[in-house]
Amino acid sequence: VKFFEFIGIPPDQCIAFGDGRDEIMGFEDYVVKFIETHKQSFIFLIVDEHLNAVRKLSTNESISGSTVVKNIRKRLSQEEERRLIALIRSQKNSPSDIATYSTCAHGILPDITLANAKESLASLWLKRFPPSDFAVSPGYELKNQNYESSRNLVVSSQDLAQKIVDIDTLFKSNIDNNFDLIKQLISDL
Repeated sequence: VKFFEFIGIPPDQCIAFGDGRDEIMGFEDYVVKFIETHKQSFIFLIVDEHLNAVRKLSTNESISGSTVVKNIRKRLSQEEERRLIALIRSQKNSPSDIATYSTCAHGILPDITLANAKESLASLWLKRFPPSDFAVSPGYELKNQNYESSRNLVVSSQDLAQKIVDIDTLFKSNIDNNFDLIKQLISDL
């Protein structure tokens, strides 16, 4: 929950789930019901790829998180699914693994540090909820952020490339409606 608080999500809006076999086995139903009952909310879902549910006699049953996400998405209406961003968290990030996760979820949780967490997740959020489709991207606030020069701040070439892609997409969609957002993204570079 501390990670989510760091990126700006209040603790009272975070739910950690998966403590034991019963929660893991009921996760799919829980998420679907949660989304159905929170009709005005946008849902940010992070699911581990390897969900280990311990059966009786201490035998492990591994459940694929990406399969669970795929099942959740199939059960939602189009409007409900449109309000969901589901990311898979996994240590296995080979091209074939990423391709599998991408067919089931909206993406993978990238390897991020606290220094670039907000920017990395904002990029994924904007890709899923582009301002051109949602008038303004839910939860995205334009802020004049002043960054102090720091030797600890590291930006990967992937982060820079993704920001440029985001800016290009906004330019192509409608520069007049997206001018302030484009200006902010360019400033963040």
